[in-house]
Amino acid sequence: MAVFVREHLNYWYSLKAFYFAKTMADLPFQILFSSVYVGVVYYLTSQPMEWTRVSMFVLICLLTSLVAQSLGLLMGAGLSVELGVFLGPVSTIPTILFSGFFVNLDTIPGAMIAVYGMDREKMQCSEIYCHFRSPKKFLEEMSMEKAEFWIDATALIGIFIALRIVAYFVLRWKIHSIR
Repeated sequence: MAVFVREHLNYWYSLKAFYFAKTMADLPFQILFSSVYVGVVYYLTSQPMEWTRVSMFVLICLLTSLVAQSLGLLMGAGLSVELGVFLGPVSTIPTILFSGFFVNLDTIPGAMIAVYGMDREKMQCSEIYCHFRSPKKFLEEMSMEKAEFWIDATALIGIFIALRIVAYFVLRWKIHSIR
């Protein structure tokens, strides 16, 4: 932040140019590294290797990663390092509250539909009785049988865009307050 402020006040580049360049430079790495990690995790957990299912899982995890990065950018833009150390972790509390621990899971199915939805075949089980052998049964128990994947994906895209816009205006406000 200190380097950006110094260079911006020396008129080396505008806030728009910096923010656009920062976003464009970060996106390829975020997309590549998140996709590789999630792809490896998906494979190592022996999930069905169906193109649609894998793509949906990677997409929802990638969008979650981009939202988290945007929240970090917003915190970094608006807070000092000292304040960010304390308020950063506190800002994750709403994420934890809405991640499924304290709300009804049918409103936030996340990647569960990609993994267990779309008429997935029955899972292998060597036991006499396997309660969750049927993926549909699992989704019913989690109250996700009627969940829509694309609603969640669209919501994450909206949150991503909103956080990026707010972070831009926070940076803009901070620059104007320094002048």
